[in-house]
Amino acid sequence: SMYGIPYYDEIPIKYQINMMKSLNRLIKYKATGKNIIDICSLFGFPDIKIFKYYMLKDRKTDPITEEYIFNYNADGTENNEMDFDLKFLRVPLEDSPDEYIKDPDNYVDYQTITEGDRYWAENGSLSDVIRKKLFEQEFNIVRTKYLSIDTTCEMSKLAFDLPYFFNMLYDDVKLEESLKLSVPYISNSTKFKFTDIFIMIFALGYMYNGLKDSIMDTTGKILYIMGFNFKADLADLGAWVEEKGYTLEDLGASDFIIPNASILTYDQLLEIFTKNRNVYKHVTKAMLDADDKHIYDIYKKLYDSLMIMDFTNHYFRLPGTDTIASTYTEFLKYRDQTLYKILVTLNNIGMVEDSEGNKVLSSNLTERRREIDKYIQSIVIAMQEYIDSDEFRFIYSNIPGETAEFIQRYVIKVITFFKSYKIELLGMRTIYILDDQFENNMRAIDKIDHMDITYWREEIMRPEEVINILSRFAASDRCSPVDRIYISRLITSLKMYEDKVSMRDDVSLCASRTWNDRVKMQDELTYTRRIID
Repeated sequence: SMYGIPYYDEIPIKYQINMMKSLNRLIKYKATGKNIIDICSLFGFPDIKIFKYYMLKDRKTDPITEEYIFNYNADGTENNEMDFDLKFLRVPLEDSPDEYIKDPDNYVDYQTITEGDRYWAENGSLSDVIRKKLFEQEFNIVRTKYLSIDTTCEMSKLAFDLPYFFNMLYDDVKLEESLKLSVPYISNSTKFKFTDIFIMIFALGYMYNGLKDSIMDTTGKILYIMGFNFKADLADLGAWVEEKGYTLEDLGASDFIIPNASILTYDQLLEIFTKNRNVYKHVTKAMLDADDKHIYDIYKKLYDSLMIMDFTNHYFRLPGTDTIASTYTEFLKYRDQTLYKILVTLNNIGMVEDSEGNKVLSSNLTERRREIDKYIQSIVIAMQEYIDSDEFRFIYSNIPGETAEFIQRYVIKVITFFKSYKIELLGMRTIYILDDQFENNMRAIDKIDHMDITYWREEIMRPEEVINILSRFAASDRCSPVDRIYISRLITSLKMYEDKVSMRDDVSLCASRTWNDRVKMQDELTYTRRIID
């Protein structure tokens, strides 16, 4: 209040606290590029780039000759509007434009930037007067007020980490049940199962968005899923590999861990995940690099045995039955009454009666989301203390308030307040990187043991074709050793023709030879034709 800074209800409290701790610094560098970098760091953006924009007066070139265009007015002065284009050049905040000006991918269309800015428009449209004045100015490149922010999201890494981590928790091998953590906001005296806390997060996420927290219970369309197969028989797999002349250690798979006792600490869980993930990376890279079908098949066997698992939702069976819970809320009713009652209470917020007296969800979800957010953030804070590693930030990537999209909204709100009229934020965008070589790879790989080549009768050379070969060579032609071999083969074929074949169109009419001789001769002549062609 003292500095006139608004309080943003929708921004989680932990980010508000970070902002207050850095308030003096934010005010000191207000409206500068450094200020924007500091704001982004408050929200923990791991992969962020800030870009500044230059206006570029770019000379046009002839599309055919690619030479610069020069047009002149009646008074002999150059016609800049005909000879130049106006563009914006996008450059990382702390870099020089010289490194980026040669790459057309860094150019942004003039109108794309200016059409949304009222200072470039006149009566709601782009002003030709402003454009004309820009062409009259003496400049090649000039810094503008615009900034933009890009965040990158490595979808390929996320697409591995999320399913493998959660399928490790919710498979049939329930060795993680001993892992527990405290969430003081919910209870100071009770510790909750780690797996139940995640289920609570799933249910809260659905509720936050006004959706039913259904558990998928249909297996018909899913045969295998991405997950470490803790039911694999490593001894049997090792014996199979040895039959092929290798060991699991030779193939980089001996570090794969199949737990056989209760997991008592989170560090143990992370060790299993990390080591098995490293085996996954090695096996998939070996499959990509394989230049022989034999070795490819061996690594494919390892992948199929260790890195995929049967789909099952048996984890979510109701106690003493074969029935799968229909929702995460229903599942928690039998697992943890404390968490279940919180979900029921939150679900009643924002419920109103319709004209027929039925309970329906109100269109205004503000209060509901505010209360849900309190629980989400308290759980996230507790989990961050429990999981003390930035390497595993991915587990928060699907939690409302923690995703890149949510954090972008917070960043824009804060930057919008702290920037001055001298800076214009064009916006933020998320760049999704899809670079998984293994999942996107398609190749033909085989092992050739034997190959037969069959010539069709139509490919046999006619006698006059063989005779005409002589006209293609000159006495001065030089030959490489390989050419000499080919020519030697050619001469042998020609001599066969001269000695054995009568002057008829069809070589097969050579009655002086057996059938096998004629076939051999035909093959020789066909080979000759292929060399010449």
